[in-house]
Amino acid sequence: MDSRYIATVNYTGRTLDSGFVFDSNTDPAFNHMQPYPVNLAELGGVILGWSDALQQMKKGTKATIFIPSSLGYGENGNGEKIKPNAILIFDMDIVDAATEEEYLAKQQQMQEEMLRKSSELSDPKNKDTKQPEKK
Repeated sequence: MDSRYIATVNYTGRTLDSGFVFDSNTDPAFNHMQPYPVNLAELGGVILGWSDALQQMKKGTKATIFIPSSLGYGENGNGEKIKPNAILIFDMDIVDAATEEEYLAKQQQMQEEMLRKSSELSDPKNKDTKQPEKK
């Protein structure tokens, strides 16, 4: 993939030293179970290690990547969960890869489908008005 693409990713991140899982969009404990879209054209949207790795992948790729501190959070770390100079491990699954135009078209299509279903549910004309048959 190159900078024209938006990769949609499922992931779990952990530290190399302890194996501590600090984030995941596949584990309900982290309260965000949606695939994560990454626009490869946006610098700073994700850590550099992710950007580098995603450019080597394509839709359907499943990989475990090791990210050195210099391509992760470096000397600062990230809060209490990721210590300074931590090496990170990510299990990644690229569930989709699309150009920005294709991605936006899919998003619009999904929104329209949700609106259509919502209006069908709220429209009284669509309720089943049949009476049960008498025996």
